[in-house]
Amino acid sequence: MDEFTEHILKAWGFEDMVTIFKDEEIDQTELLNLTEDMIKELFPKIGKRSKFFSKLKEYKKTSQGFLEEITHVSKLQPQKDVTYDEDISQMVIEIQEPFASTDLFSDENLFPEGTSNDLDPISINTDTSERSIITDKKPNYIQAVQSEENPQSKVYVTTILNNYADGKLVFKYYDTFGTLNQSMRNTLSSIVIKHEIQECEHNLKIEKNKFSLLAEGIEKLFPNEIKETYFTPYCKDGNNVIPMKGKLYDKYCNLKKQIKKININSNSDVATHSGDVDNHNFIDSDYEDKILWLKNNTQPSQTLQTYWVETVRYRHHKKHNLMELYPALNRPLGHFLIELDFKHLYPEKDFKLLNKIDVFVVKLIEHIKSANYQFGIQGPSILKELQTPSNPGNEYTAVFKLLPLLFQPLTIKLNGKRKIDGITSVWRPSKAEQAAAFITFISDVGELKIAHKVKVDKAFEYGLKLQPYVIVINSTEFFVVIDNTYYKLETLIKAVDVCFKSFFSLNVHYPTECEQVWLFIQHYFFEIKLKSDKSILSVKTLVNDFHKL
Repeated sequence: MDEFTEHILKAWGFEDMVTIFKDEEIDQTELLNLTEDMIKELFPKIGKRSKFFSKLKEYKKTSQGFLEEITHVSKLQPQKDVTYDEDISQMVIEIQEPFASTDLFSDENLFPEGTSNDLDPISINTDTSERSIITDKKPNYIQAVQSEENPQSKVYVTTILNNYADGKLVFKYYDTFGTLNQSMRNTLSSIVIKHEIQECEHNLKIEKNKFSLLAEGIEKLFPNEIKETYFTPYCKDGNNVIPMKGKLYDKYCNLKKQIKKININSNSDVATHSGDVDNHNFIDSDYEDKILWLKNNTQPSQTLQTYWVETVRYRHHKKHNLMELYPALNRPLGHFLIELDFKHLYPEKDFKLLNKIDVFVVKLIEHIKSANYQFGIQGPSILKELQTPSNPGNEYTAVFKLLPLLFQPLTIKLNGKRKIDGITSVWRPSKAEQAAAFITFISDVGELKIAHKVKVDKAFEYGLKLQPYVIVINSTEFFVVIDNTYYKLETLIKAVDVCFKSFFSLNVHYPTECEQVWLFIQHYFFEIKLKSDKSILSVKTLVNDFHKL
């Protein structure tokens, strides 16, 4: 059962029947299709049955009259949209939406938005006293927002709706049925936002307090509506972020995007030949709108992916902590966004690690045989898994266990640590520390948070920042850890791949202890060389050795 049917039952005095109607799955459509036999089954007692039958009959008669009235209006009025001022868009924008008078209750039934206000007053008579407002004056927004409780918000919204034929249809619908369905809510939001955009100047911006005012006015004007349905402001409480959302805000974002797209296309020739600065700012502003959306939203996923791809250049020009800035990166599948950014930065390098790893296994076996490495107590068992893996994929685990052991650790200057007697502190990590900074292996999931805290504390002790790293649980579960976000990946190769890409996509440094390892992966596997790369002889030598094999 839907909200509408429940409201109708309560309005008719049948509150005790709500549960029965829910059990019988009677919604708004089925309510209108109830036959006498069906009503007999629902209402065994004759008196109650007679009362319900007469109420339903009266309701059907009223709703049919309303449908005919709307059909009459649709014939009188052309199906056109709001005309925007020339100083904003210099053109008439027509966004055609379907109009269907045969199915008033369908969510897809959107009445024409922003039609002319030259409506015959006989067709739609909104004679409710509190809505009888002079419509030849603009709503006084300044007066409305100056009061603490915004008593004028209801008047402000009423004035807007009375300026448009569609607004009067919303009033009539509410007066008839005592509630608004999804179609009417969409229509209401569209009228209000289109009106506000007309009132905007060149920037097409609607202030946050204006959205709050409009949502409050709608709630006061239509008591069964909830203002949060129409607008919920941005709110951040610790790590809990509530983005801006609601029908008014969604309509605003969609409409603004359409307007800008049309204006960019219509002015493209002028901008191309004159190098129009305003057009450049306009496009920059469009990026900022999408960036704002990304800062406050994680759904829907299709919009997230589209905006993420479209803003990649803009985002990479800004030096920020992206993990803190964009909540979608902190989601379990946030690593997909990291991969999208890397693919944009290096479109031909996406599968380099996966494509070269099998050949590298063979070369590593050959290289170890020709060199004199000391791998410690676990060395023989790791080499055995590399040459004859006991399970598929174990050879790759052996590769990543051995790789950091091919390098002698370098001495690190601890610039972030307090100087002692004016001398900068230094630290030379062991091979075990170098390997653990690259990939940490633990035996139980209960150690996951403990291992991370150890790394955080150690980084703080040495005045370093904890950078992305890989952690493996019992050789079966694989995570990339960035700040306090854990990305679970399918394989160890995938985890190393995502971790490497995160350094570029998030614009962060390699962990100092294992910088050699990541630099080798960068140069050998991904074949990426940057001017900012450190010149480390051990890395150059090992890359050359493997190229010769």
